[in-house]
Amino acid sequence: MLLVLSLLSAAVLAAASSDVTVSYPLDDQLPPIARIHTPFSWSFSPNTFLSRSEHPLTYSASALPAWLSFDPSTLTLSGTPDTEDEGTPKITITATVDSNGESAASALDLCVTPYPPPELHIPIENQFQAQNPSLSSVFIVSNASALHS
Repeated sequence: MLLVLSLLSAAVLAAASSDVTVSYPLDDQLPPIARIHTPFSWSFSPNTFLSRSEHPLTYSASALPAWLSFDPSTLTLSGTPDTEDEGTPKITITATVDSNGESAASALDLCVTPYPPPELHIPIENQFQAQNPSLSSVFIVSNASALHS
């Protein structure tokens, strides 16, 4: 039991002293849905990974489907999925500290679908009114708001 606790403590200390960490996981950033036969482009936050030493980071992607490419200079995933690409590929982005080779990784499941995006039929400003208690009772719109007509 003591050996297990010692190993666990060592692992926690090693992770805590790592030069590069994931500060904003990719799966928390809600990437848009890729739609079949429609160009897709999404850039993740430059604050996803942090280097405590403030050394430059080099980014790489793994498990990319054939239709998707990654531009590490802009942190952008892009491409156009085809019919056979429907699904949820898991994509991993790794950030490596140039000076010492330490790295951290974050992953996301990208949704690829043939279904069209939702469409807004009633403008948002028309949804905030006394006649619509489901929104108006929860969100009070001030007279100075851009949503107030």
